[in-house]
Amino acid sequence: MVGRSAAASRTPRPTTGDPAPARTGRRPGNPDTRQAILDAARATFADLGYTGASMRKIANAAGVDPALVHHYFGTKENLFLATVEVPVDLPDLLQSIAAQGADGLGLRLARTMIAVWESPTGASLAAALRAAMADPARARMLREFLVPRIVGPLVGTLALPSDEVELRSGLLMTQILGVLAGRYLLAVEPLASLPTEQLAANVGATIQRYLTGPLAELTPVAGAMPITPGMPVVAGIHSGILEPAGGTAPAKRARTPRRGTDPAEQSRTPPSNGGATQTIRST
Repeated sequence: MVGRSAAASRTPRPTTGDPAPARTGRRPGNPDTRQAILDAARATFADLGYTGASMRKIANAAGVDPALVHHYFGTKENLFLATVEVPVDLPDLLQSIAAQGADGLGLRLARTMIAVWESPTGASLAAALRAAMADPARARMLREFLVPRIVGPLVGTLALPSDEVELRSGLLMTQILGVLAGRYLLAVEPLASLPTEQLAANVGATIQRYLTGPLAELTPVAGAMPITPGMPVVAGIHSGILEPAGGTAPAKRARTPRRGTDPAEQSRTPPSNGGATQTIRST
């Protein structure tokens, strides 16, 4: 026992001049630095939008080297998803859906959209959508990300005519965002309580038409008045009934003001606008 201890004590130890053994593996992250980058990224994205923000600008705002931003988040896309707290890789998810072909794409997309929203990830998505609806800067940021990075690649797999890509992308976004807002944010019935498979089947059919179906052409309709900016849409409101301009509502004879009444409470017929008589009545 004593001899063994003595032998162990004679084991040579490294001198102060020997180099220390090199550390292996990735350098542990600093949570304060990561949070500073996230805060700077949120402010930069909100100020410049997704397109205008760059990793270098975000690094400058955070006061760190751009290499640190890449170290923590990899790409600007991943950094943006982290700022809106979406714990799911949407681009890869949608890419795998589109890779299965155009047939049934609408249904697959609807099922995936509903499944993601009704998972624990849904809370983060709801918060991001609410923030975008309330803040124009966040809406711009989200729009600039969704169109080129999410919707664009998905529609791009369908080999559509170039003049249809933008319209189909916009229709797709309105359908998805409208369903999400109506079911999960506003709880519109019966949409809110509809079984998921029934919801996916109906929404998927509309998405499929937006992606691959024929687009409606603008054709003149006999007797229809073209919509132009600034045109009067409603001529009068009476007892909760809207009367469209153009005389489609039954004409009513103006009443003769009675003595002792306020003239502002009586009917009046203003000058015609483009040949359409507008009747304004008090309630």
